[in-house]
Amino acid sequence: MPNAAELEKSWASLKRRSALLRGILGQVTLRKLASVFALLVILYYALSWIHVNTYVWQTTAMADLVHHPERYECPLHADDVLGEPLLRAPWSSDGSLPPVRTGTLNIGLLMVFSQSGNGDWKTDLMQRVVANRVRYCKMHGYTPIVVATDVDEHARASAPSVIDRGRPVAWSKFLAIQKHLPRYDYVAYVDMDAVIMQLSTPLEAFIEATGPCSDIILTEDWNGPNTGIYLVKNSPWSRWFVAHAWELGLPLVPKRSIGGTKHPFEYEQRVVHYLLESNVWKQRGLSKYRRPRAAESVRAHVSVLPQCAFNSYSLHPFDTRGLSLDLSRYVHDPQDGKDPGGSHLGDFIVHFAGKKGRIKANLIEHYLEVSEQQQI
Repeated sequence: MPNAAELEKSWASLKRRSALLRGILGQVTLRKLASVFALLVILYYALSWIHVNTYVWQTTAMADLVHHPERYECPLHADDVLGEPLLRAPWSSDGSLPPVRTGTLNIGLLMVFSQSGNGDWKTDLMQRVVANRVRYCKMHGYTPIVVATDVDEHARASAPSVIDRGRPVAWSKFLAIQKHLPRYDYVAYVDMDAVIMQLSTPLEAFIEATGPCSDIILTEDWNGPNTGIYLVKNSPWSRWFVAHAWELGLPLVPKRSIGGTKHPFEYEQRVVHYLLESNVWKQRGLSKYRRPRAAESVRAHVSVLPQCAFNSYSLHPFDTRGLSLDLSRYVHDPQDGKDPGGSHLGDFIVHFAGKKGRIKANLIEHYLEVSEQQQI
């Protein structure tokens, strides 16, 4: 029978072996966990790379297979989907664009952008976007207006910029419109992340459709009025509006209100929703515009069109957002505008609102190529 010393020695040996075994198992487990983690990281970046680099295909070729458009033309007589109490234009009975007399209005097309590029938006891509707008303006006799956000100090001293560095650049849209509007009958503002696809569509079509009483013409998406693309009439009221929007916008620059409520949207679109008291603005319980019924007087000057009129979005085929009848989703011409004698179906402008980084740059490049191939 083993004595106490031998038992103690055996017990100590067993503990050493047990500790050694636990250490080995621990190392194996840690190595396995590290390997699994590394594989997950690699898989994440691989899937992200595939998603980004096939996104154009997903939203074009794949979309054509899995999503069949409910329309190929924009039904301008569409019902008010959102219930926003904005002025609705008297569309023609069949929803088509009204007869247009071009060349009678002096129209400027305004662009505000960085000439040196912005991250994935390289300079040459922005130059192609500008060329898209210039080509369109030449066709219809409009004047392209380019406002650069990155003017050097020497140029700024000789010709002061309208860009206010105290706020994000997008807010300076109001200052740019305020400066250039007096020279034109209308100014059309178009964000730089949009491409004109139907070059034959004149802006006068939307002006005549909404009537002479409309001071501002814009579209709405599922969140209400969108300020990425809109037309402003040179009228005393419009000049007051853009100046007023700039002045009232300062408290809306932060992401949250004074009470802590998160502001919807980014940048200057907030003040437009504030002035119009949109449904989204009211649902968040944010402050109202001045006295009761003041917003109604503003709405009386604003005419809203279905989104597809000139602000269609590039949506993924599995994206469940968007207005009914595919009013939000960009619908392309089945002929892509290549047939000069064709019907030129499809939407006027595709806008990549909400897209980021390389995905947005790839989409812009793709649709520019399609637009550049058009035979007018």
